[in-house]
This record gives sequence, structure tokens and C-alpha cells, in this order.
Amino acid sequence: MVYAHGPDATTLFKIMEPTLRSLPFRPAHVLLRHGDSETRVDL
Repeated sequence: MVYAHGPDATTLFKIMEPTLRSLPFRPAHVLLRHGDSETRVDL
């Protein structure tokens, strides 16, 4: 597992996305949390 925390989940993911997609771990997903809501992105 990899955890990252910042003031804007979407911006943080955009920065990290190329690296996360290059990792060989599959299946994999990212959870973007915005307050009480959560969005799952499959890699």
C-alpha cells in the first residue's frame, strides 16, 4: 500500500499518476477522498 495526503486529492493524483501506472502491481486502484466522498480509479 501507498498512502499520500495533501490539500487536493485530484492534483496530488495527477502528479503521482505516471509513476503509479508504471508500477508492476496489478490489480491496483487509487482512492481519491474529497471530504466525505470517495472516488475509485483503477490503474
